Parts: sequence; C-alpha cells; structure tokens
Amino acid sequence: MPEVISWREGSIYLWTGTATASALLGYAKDMSVNQVVGYDNYQTFDTAYHDNDTGQRADANVGALYTTDSLTLQKFFDAKTGVHVHFKHTGIYGSAGIFLYSGRIDSLVLAGTEKTMTQWRFQYHANRWSSY
Repeated sequence: MPEVISWREGSIYLWTGTATASALLGYAKDMSVNQVVGYDNYQTFDTAYHDNDTGQRADANVGALYTTDSLTLQKFFDAKTGVHVHFKHTGIYGSAGIFLYSGRIDSLVLAGTEKTMTQWRFQYHANRWSSY
C-alpha cells in the first residue's frame, strides 16, 4: 500500500558527506513524498496467505525550492552520487519530517518568470527512510 506524505511548505536539507559538495539548506513549497513497499503475496498448503517484502521506494517531488546556494544543488545532480534529504515541516502547530537516505536526484529544473524569484524544481528517489 502506498503512503503519501505532503506539506505545503517547509525546510529541506540535502547532504552527501563528500568534501566537494556536502550540505545544502533550502525552503521548499509544493513538496510530496510517495512511499511504496512491494510485497510478494503467496498461499501455502495450509491455505494461509503470506507476504514477503520485495523492496521499498520513496519518490519525492519539490515544486519550488528556494536556496541561496544553487551551485551545491547542481553539484549534487552532476555528481550522480547518493544524496540524503530531510524534509522538515514548519508551522505553528508543531513539526514533522522525513529523512530519505542514499537516493538520487532524477530531474533538476531551473525555472523563472518575469517579476518572480528563480526557483528550482526537482524529482528524487530513495530506497530507505525514517520519519518523525
């Protein structure tokens, strides 16, 4: 069963742990994380059904990312290395977040229109996560 977590806006942290491009802080809007766990469902001779976990994947989309360090974001994408992402909800009613580990930035878009701030959009996937 897929589980979708979404926030209207919040903080986002990206890091790799490498010396060339290690950390990035940004403000994200229109972001979502879709978590899916696959199962192989089978029936045994005693007619009971069982599930074997076949893997998991989280797909993240950020509709608008604002950061003062565009170069680091571009380095993360160009390096094709594992990137960790932390989405942190910011609001007056508390906080919640999710960590996505060792994933990849699949798509990176720089977008801007007249009389607006330039923003980044990106898609990301990972196979491990934790949330709070």
